[in-house]
Amino acid sequence: MNHVREETLKNWREKGEGTGSIPFKLADKGFWGSKWRLVSEDLPAIVTGDEAKLGEAFMGSYNLDYEVKGTDSDGSVIVQYSISNTTSKASLMHYVGYGDWLEAFNSDSGPGGNVSQNVVWTEKIPPHGK
Repeated sequence: MNHVREETLKNWREKGEGTGSIPFKLADKGFWGSKWRLVSEDLPAIVTGDEAKLGEAFMGSYNLDYEVKGTDSDGSVIVQYSISNTTSKASLMHYVGYGDWLEAFNSDSGPGGNVSQNVVWTEKIPPHGK
């Protein structure tokens, strides 16, 4: 999350951009990179119930959006972050590769149906990003 805060502050202070989106894509890691993540991070988090990594293991790829809501008199930046994501059978099966053919396994309801997650929170980032 530190890199997200740094990116937010950089865009706000250097570019004057109060909104943005920071993607987290498993596909960016490539075929073997996503396999390594599955074995070294996601499965251990699921098996052990590691609360620090379990949410990310479940969500997989997502975009984290942000909006600067204002600043405090001490220079702190008030930021609202949000993540919207749909977890599906296709996303579960990403370890076999990526392709439109995986979409055929998805369903909007019933056992194994898509699950939508929406997470919104607000943070006060100190003036020096600490």
